[in-house]
Amino acid sequence: MVLIVTAMFLMMLGGCGYMERFQITNATGKEVAVTSAHTGKTVRIPNQKAALVPHSLGDITVTLPDGTTWVYKNLEPGALRGTQFGTKKSYLLFGYQDGYFFRGSWTANLLLNRDARMYAVPPDVKDVDVEKLEEPKGFPVKPEEAKGAEKAAEQPCGKETEVHK
Repeated sequence: MVLIVTAMFLMMLGGCGYMERFQITNATGKEVAVTSAHTGKTVRIPNQKAALVPHSLGDITVTLPDGTTWVYKNLEPGALRGTQFGTKKSYLLFGYQDGYFFRGSWTANLLLNRDARMYAVPPDVKDVDVEKLEEPKGFPVKPEEAKGAEKAAEQPCGKETEVHK
């Protein structure tokens, strides 16, 4: 009986599911604030650093120190699931007579470049030459909206971006 109640409780909490998120490396030359429309959370990422941004679906907004915003519409970590551009982790919560309860996560890895494009990158990348990256379909992603002093189209496109975590 206790096992059944525990199983029902875990199912109510989403017992079998995955948390999705991005690990975004900032190569813009400035600290940025990244906001997920899905979670409402804002994560500050210093230049040349990476941070986890909890996000499953919807828009991502990047705000630069001068107030410039870049909006990436419908950017989803799941679009990169099963590729070399992320990390999957699964956790066995417990087994029971008819199966198992799992939780896990998918972390898709992106690099935000100074030209406002988001590139898919393999995990633990140290140095990136964005011109030599072999991107999956749909990448790099450009913002669909750019507001403020520095519009995405006016950004210089750097040939090589060095990223050190």
